[in-house]
Amino acid sequence: MALPSAINDLVEDGIFTYRMKSKNRKFGFNLNGKFTMVDEPDELCYVLEDDRNVEVTFTEIDGDTKLIQRFDAEIDNSVELQRNSWQAILDNFKKYTEKQ
Repeated sequence: MALPSAINDLVEDGIFTYRMKSKNRKFGFNLNGKFTMVDEPDELCYVLEDDRNVEVTFTEIDGDTKLIQRFDAEIDNSVELQRNSWQAILDNFKKYTEKQ
């Protein structure tokens, strides 16, 4: 997945809109929501526009960061597909941060 555009107001009650597109640009969607809790550097919670909740926690372990993301699954796609999609996004984020 690619992220050709993003709006991100990372404060409590701040909104976000991420435009997600497949690498071949044939499939895309917007991921919209509102941050419900921003507790730097430990936790981030948000609600998606369809009222599903997402919680992200960050834990430092021996100089590295462990990220755990919990989300309410939607009903149109299997939980496994959703889990794999979220994991792919996190894997790409990891690659990006390791380059910095």
